[in-house]
Amino acid sequence: MALSELQKTILQCLAKNRSESSYVAGGLVLNKDWPR
Repeated sequence: MALSELQKTILQCLAKNRSESSYVAGGLVLNKDWPR
């Protein structure tokens, strides 16, 4: 499935600030406010 323009923009912003020790995986971003 191709990425939308919004998804591409978000990924570009994330890539600029990414470090080797950080990651975003799975549904973590979608459920960031979900109680743990």
